[in-house]
Amino acid sequence: MSITNEQILNALRELIDPVTDQNYVESKAAKNIVIDASKITLDIALGYPCKSLTEAIRKQVVDRLMKIAGVEHVAANVYSRIVSHSAQRGVKLNPNIKNIIAVASGKGGV
Repeated sequence: MSITNEQILNALRELIDPVTDQNYVESKAAKNIVIDASKITLDIALGYPCKSLTEAIRKQVVDRLMKIAGVEHVAANVYSRIVSHSAQRGVKLNPNIKNIIAVASGKGGV
């Protein structure tokens, strides 16, 4: 029996991202799924810094996909892909500024 893309997507729907509480299909993190006979390769592109979680997520994905009948090898690449947001229309961007961090105390008062 050959492995189908739908089997892989169904398996990935069962796995919940520990940060976003969404599955990897719903959050569109699962990318570049390739099936080669009994081998599966895929990328999990997360929209947040994930260095401390990378190995745990990779192991979770590999363990779940290995349970699919006929799968002998899984190669999962987990990485962070943070997309910058667009600025207001008509505002000229400063090319020297890459990110902005806002800090607030929330103490109240005026």
